[in-house]
Amino acid sequence: MRITPEAFIEEQKEKSYEELLSVRDELIGVIRKFEADDEQDPEDVLVSPLPDGNYYCNLKLLGGLCNLIAEKFGEENVR
Repeated sequence: MRITPEAFIEEQKEKSYEELLSVRDELIGVIRKFEADDEQDPEDVLVSPLPDGNYYCNLKLLGGLCNLIAEKFGEENVR
């Protein structure tokens, strides 16, 4: 079961700016791994959820996470 971007962001809200950067880097690593994997079998439809769906979900999570990072940065550094 995938987590919604809203639930993911809610789980991250209490983390510091630096902790959020670590989460971002980990998520980017997962995304890059998918993008680099040129041996994905399009016939592998029995895998649930499909890798493309996970990739899409991870991109949505990254977008929300980047917004949260910007908010945290603004709270801590922009006056």
